[in-house]
Amino acid sequence: MTPPQRVYWGTAWTSQTLLAREKRAALEAQKEDGQQRLFEITAEEVGKEVPEYLSFVEAEIRKHGRNHPFVKTQYFCEEIDAEGGMFPPARQALMRGDHAPLDTTEPGQLCFLG
Repeated sequence: MTPPQRVYWGTAWTSQTLLAREKRAALEAQKEDGQQRLFEITAEEVGKEVPEYLSFVEAEIRKHGRNHPFVKTQYFCEEIDAEGGMFPPARQALMRGDHAPLDTTEPGQLCFLG
């Protein structure tokens, strides 16, 4: 009996997502029997066929940077385990002040609780 066939598509984001796990399983199965199961296309490959798309992606890179999580995952199929989450370590560092913690707010001052 032939095992059921499935098609997965989307963005893996991190190594812990369903798509990332299925990608690894497909790569392992490919190693065993040589039958291609994983078809992964990056923005560079699409851009060879659709130059306007490549121009769009290049503009996104200029705006956000090549290492931005969205750019890495959406356009280059790269997982972002270390950078993942709403507040990765680099972002948390930006939110830390260099002052002593306050128990109360100062009159007339803005206060942010993060």
